[in-house]
Amino acid sequence: MTRSFTLIPFLDAIKKLPRPLEELKIRVHNDPDQQVWDELHKISGLRKVSIWCMEGPPRVLRGWSERLGPTLTHLELGRCAGVPPTILIAVLMDLPKLEHLCLKGAPASAITSILAVLPNLKFLDTEYLPSVRSRGPPQSAKQPKLQSLIVRTSSADYLGPGKLWTWIHELLPGPEASLQSFSLHAFILSVMGKGRVAVPRGVMLELGRVHGTTLRQVLLGDAQLTLADIECMCEMCPQLEVLACCTVVEISKLDSVKKAIACAKNLRTLTLYIVWIPTLKFTESKSPFTLEVARDWMLRSEDSCLRYIAVNDLYFMGKWVLREKNEDSSLQVKTTNITKTTKSKRKEKDPEESRKPRLEFVVTIGQPKDRWYMRFGSEFGLTKAST
Repeated sequence: MTRSFTLIPFLDAIKKLPRPLEELKIRVHNDPDQQVWDELHKISGLRKVSIWCMEGPPRVLRGWSERLGPTLTHLELGRCAGVPPTILIAVLMDLPKLEHLCLKGAPASAITSILAVLPNLKFLDTEYLPSVRSRGPPQSAKQPKLQSLIVRTSSADYLGPGKLWTWIHELLPGPEASLQSFSLHAFILSVMGKGRVAVPRGVMLELGRVHGTTLRQVLLGDAQLTLADIECMCEMCPQLEVLACCTVVEISKLDSVKKAIACAKNLRTLTLYIVWIPTLKFTESKSPFTLEVARDWMLRSEDSCLRYIAVNDLYFMGKWVLREKNEDSSLQVKTTNITKTTKSKRKEKDPEESRKPRLEFVVTIGQPKDRWYMRFGSEFGLTKAST
């Protein structure tokens, strides 16, 4: 969107569509004239609205929320900075059917009050922006049963990260289990040069205690968990499928990580940023995590679901393949060495039997296009690399 004179005819055309418009995304750098917003406010029946306005006054549906209230379920507001919490809360009170909410720039002190007025909210993506504490919702206020919570922060507040964890604890729904995914996107999570901030065990214990039966994804990015905390999470969350975090491991005790995830029977994706601690016997700078180790972890039990492991700057993907006897597997050169034992046993079998296709577990190794994806446990943007 650029100029108002081009937008008004466009909005007029939208109103003449045979079917009512259900989804509207606005991406704008220069703020359109008020006339454009006045025309937008006449549109009703929308289910999804996304507004990212980089200049001009923040656009938070003021004067439009009442018209959208009966139908709106998804809302993204890309610029809430400077909007008084009372106005933001008043607008969202008009949207009782809201299920998906993404807020950028809203003060942290307002988020808990916002949750109290959205009973049907299932997905919340918000930022942690330290602010002067305001009076929160009453103790009797009913929290929505969130299924997904994403918290983004660019730095710890000036009093340290302690308030961040307290605030997250306030956002976690309860007492009934409902949360399926928890993500912490902490772009700069270090305090006074002391390195990465460790997630307090109390936060993880509370997360597992309340939502252990439903939690499937825990994505902590660069935030650090001890191996004991990882083991605790795997025990308390039997449905856990995706785990991403930072941890510290002694280079000679790599098996300790395998032991920590032993209880995670449903784990499918594991993303770790490991800080290796060298020992007198193991001082090499090369990572001890090899393709053979990845295969061992993926096949740690007969019912193992683990098929994707990312460690620092490498990722490993495993799958079962049906391979013909003379089939060339140039991309799996390293895995052929692993299956030699199986092949040698088949030499004594009937020649006809040896010609039959065989089932092999193949592990490939590669590097991501963007290391950013590695930190937050996503497989998007990955590219295959030769092994």
